[in-house]
Amino acid sequence: MLRNKVLLFVLLILSTTLSASAAEIMPLSEVKEGMIGVGRTVFHGNKIEEFQVEIIGILKNFAPQQDLILALLKGNKLEETGVIAGMSGSPVYVNGKMIGAVAYSWPFAKTPIAGITPIESMLETQVLPTDQPPFTPPIEIAEYYNFEKILTGHFGGAPGGTNAAVPGYGRIQLSPIAFPLTVSGFDPRSLDRFHNLFNAFGLTAMQGGASFGTDTSLPDSDLQPGSPISVQLIKGDFDIGAIGTVTYRDAEKVLAFGHPFFNLGPIDLPMATAKIFTVVPSLHSSFKVGSAGPTVGSIRQDLHSAVFGIMGRKSTMIPVTLNLTNEKKVKRSFHFEVANNKLLSPLLIDFAFQNSILVTQLGYSESTLKVSGRVGIKGAQPVQIDNIFSGAGSFTDASQYVAAILYMVMTNEFKNVDVEEVEIDVDTAMKRKEAELVEVWLDRNEARPGDEIKLRAVYRPLLGEKKVEEFSIRLPEDLRAGALNFIVGGGQEISRQEFAQFGKNYEPSSFDQILALLNSLRSDDRIYVRAFRPETGLILKGQPLQSLPPSILSALSSSQTIGSSQRVGIATLLEESRGVDYHLTGIRLFTLRILPKQN
Repeated sequence: MLRNKVLLFVLLILSTTLSASAAEIMPLSEVKEGMIGVGRTVFHGNKIEEFQVEIIGILKNFAPQQDLILALLKGNKLEETGVIAGMSGSPVYVNGKMIGAVAYSWPFAKTPIAGITPIESMLETQVLPTDQPPFTPPIEIAEYYNFEKILTGHFGGAPGGTNAAVPGYGRIQLSPIAFPLTVSGFDPRSLDRFHNLFNAFGLTAMQGGASFGTDTSLPDSDLQPGSPISVQLIKGDFDIGAIGTVTYRDAEKVLAFGHPFFNLGPIDLPMATAKIFTVVPSLHSSFKVGSAGPTVGSIRQDLHSAVFGIMGRKSTMIPVTLNLTNEKKVKRSFHFEVANNKLLSPLLIDFAFQNSILVTQLGYSESTLKVSGRVGIKGAQPVQIDNIFSGAGSFTDASQYVAAILYMVMTNEFKNVDVEEVEIDVDTAMKRKEAELVEVWLDRNEARPGDEIKLRAVYRPLLGEKKVEEFSIRLPEDLRAGALNFIVGGGQEISRQEFAQFGKNYEPSSFDQILALLNSLRSDDRIYVRAFRPETGLILKGQPLQSLPPSILSALSSSQTIGSSQRVGIATLLEESRGVDYHLTGIRLFTLRILPKQN
């Protein structure tokens, strides 16, 4: 009852503001079995054509408090192709009144039976707030791009992997019609790697033409019910856009799809016109092949029943520059923009980064990538990126490392951030530049506070001779007597050991701490020497506090501060490093006896 009152209120408000171009609406209560109507969509070019629709019935409560109109589609070869991917949003009219949008279908169906989302449900998206919420609910990729993986390097595969919700053969399920995800500038292997993830979101990736965004032959006023529409995810040297159909337009307001895109709620994605080249028949699901046209507005809502766009609004995208330089100092640059969204931006940069490596013929070869760069943040210090990756498929670890850093910045729980730009420089070598730490020598077994000790780290490059890196380390003057433990190794090895010690006790308590963490990440082309000893300390609001007097330690770990503090049993006393020209693995531990300080 309450829901009906809300719908009546929405329709009343809308009826007072409808422009001459808005269609008259038939309420769901008036839609009956056996009614004959017409639908509108584009099968080629930009010409809107009609097809016939016969109402089969109403599926009550198809989704929670949502009904669905079931209909048989006819004409324009739909009997041969079935319901076509890209038809999502095609408006349907009965007696000249709009009843909804073609939005659902069954794969492998022998007849073109479709689910139509009632227009009343779609109109509700226009009265919801379009400001993006401060925190975006996590989805599957949240498990993939996280700080633990940045520290430990335990990446692998593509986000979504084999566990993504891929529509399976034999499943009988009325599902949202897939979007043809037209991509250009991408290697087929890139599409294969992300195939499962795209499918999980109802996206059918296919190679197509680049955006013809400079073509002004399609004016904004031609974006009418039945017109093709593209939601742009990447623009530039790489291009990705999802094609659907406009359902409803009232002046600058546009409704499309009839089902969610990513179901992210308030969003801000570029909305463009599109051109359809042809329809490709398929036993699984026929699909439209097309390209995006000029950007004409912004998609501001992404909900279960529709996406809502506003004409003339501009969506902010994140500019990305990716420079690759090979061993002969030949440089190749890629410039593109990705959608500005907390969850989508890291995924899209990961996708584009991996693709840039594949199209430059590195791919799965034995290669080494030295990655540096920065993530520019409005009103804050940038995040500096610096690391090395080596071995077969090292490009996946490199791209996921960068994406995970961006994900941590954009999804932080402390403040909304504006990422202004991402710049990545990659020096590539068609060989494995790897080395293993094999020996560590100390010039003595015992020392006193303030002494200078000598340490020699011996490492062996792959297919090479041993090399030596020497350290001169000054011990702290206030070092107490007892055993002092040393660990020597590459950045990833040290970070894994440190994470094993502290685990998830280290939780940043501010955005500044997140930036400090990211800017202090260790690189795998350096030898690190870290000295530590068993000693009770605290991590207070994300900040390590060590060598505390017992009274201070007791006060800070009392019940009043519990929850913001965590006791730890390891104190790091010093850390130094030296750069090497290899991806270093291996780790060595030893103990130095500290004698009492002499007066």
